Amino acid sequence: MRKWFEPWEIIAAIICAVVSGFVLWTEYRYDCLTSRYPLLYSGILGLVSGVIGTVTVFWLQRWRRAVELHARYHPLAGTYTRKDIGQDNAEERELQRMQTENNGLQVELIYDGQNAFTVTASYWKSVGAVVKARLEFIDSNKMVATGRYRYIEGKELIGHFGTYTVYRADENGTELLVQYQHLFPRSNDTKPDSNRGWEVWSKSILSA
Repeated sequence: MRKWFEPWEIIAAIICAVVSGFVLWTEYRYDCLTSRYPLLYSGILGLVSGVIGTVTVFWLQRWRRAVELHARYHPLAGTYTRKDIGQDNAEERELQRMQTENNGLQVELIYDGQNAFTVTASYWKSVGAVVKARLEFIDSNKMVATGRYRYIEGKELIGHFGTYTVYRADENGTELLVQYQHLFPRSNDTKPDSNRGWEVWSKSILSA
C-alpha cells in the first residue's frame, strides 16, 4: 500500500502549523514580535518553513518514485494463463499428469503499488487448489521478483507454502517465467527436496 507520509513527518507538520499559527496570531494581536524580538520572530518562522520544506521535498521524492514504479510495473497486472509447468527430476508419467492438471489454469496479478503484486493462482484441476502469493520486484534488477506462496484452497494442500522467483521474459511482461520451491511441510509425502520446478505464465490478450 502506498505510503505518502512518514509518521514523524505528519507530527512535524502539525507542530510547525500550530507554532506558526500561534506566532502569527500573537503578532497580529499584540504587534510585539517584529518590533521587540525581530530575530526570534524571523528565527521561528524560518525554522518552521525549513521543516515544512523538508517534508515537502521528501513527499515529492516519494511521489516521483511512485509514478516511475507505477509506469514500470503496472502493465504487468492482469490475467495470465499457465502455458507450461514442470518439476525437477520428475518422471515422465508424473510430469504429464502435472501438466494435464495445471496447464491452462488462470493466474491473476494485482498491482499493489510501488514494486509489489498480489498473486492468485489456480492449481490442480481435480482438487480446485488456489495459491495466494505476494511478489516484490528487486530494485537493483527490475526484471526479477521474489515472494512466498501459500495454498489457501485445495484438499490436503491448505497451508503448504514455498517460494516463487519470477522473471520477466521481456519488457512488455507478456510472458513470465517462474521458479517455485516447496518449503513446508517437510515430509516424505511432499518430497520437499525434489518438489521444485518451473512454470510459464502467458498474459491473456484481453489483459495485454
